[in-house]
Amino acid sequence: MEAELQELADHLAKHGLQVAHEGAAPQSLRVTHPLNASLSDEIAMAEGRYVTDFGYEVGPFGEERECAGRIAHMLAATPQGSTCWIPPSGLAAELTPAGVHWDACQVPAYLGDRVLARLGRESGAVIRDPYGRRLTWLIDPLATRGWAIPEATCIQLLSTAQHVTEPPAWCTRSSFAHWARGWAEHGLTDARLLHVVIRAEHGPRERESRAEW
Repeated sequence: MEAELQELADHLAKHGLQVAHEGAAPQSLRVTHPLNASLSDEIAMAEGRYVTDFGYEVGPFGEERECAGRIAHMLAATPQGSTCWIPPSGLAAELTPAGVHWDACQVPAYLGDRVLARLGRESGAVIRDPYGRRLTWLIDPLATRGWAIPEATCIQLLSTAQHVTEPPAWCTRSSFAHWARGWAEHGLTDARLLHVVIRAEHGPRERESRAEW
């Protein structure tokens, strides 16, 4: 159990939170916002799950990264490599300009599903659009400079003067655009890792060479 708790502490530190192994309960962490000490919570291990000192269940053991994201969201912290941007909070999706807080990589579902499966827990937030049959990853602005994408993949790299349909933060299931992996828990995706996985899953195709990448 100590290994799981340490992994949770490591992920919390990546969100910029202060973590102390000195909670009131055994096998617990005291987590504090670095700029506001009043934003603090104790996270304890109980019956295979992480819970706050108010009894809120954060998530099960084995999902330390996701649990850290939820705790950071509760304490109003922003993931490292993320931005102060948050998704829409209303009832409808909104067109949001790329190139400001993030750029976007839109991948057709036939390829995107394989990329998402291969990335696994290393993937950041993902928007799934069943109608448009595509998945969208949000990455650091200008992070795709130097990418050469074969036209056959139908991948779109979106930046300044282009827009992305952003679903509300609560929308995780829909026949239209929704979050397949939530923003609050996962933030931006490592663009270099995404590029490597796309290359690996796409592979060589007729009339294409790896040099194109």
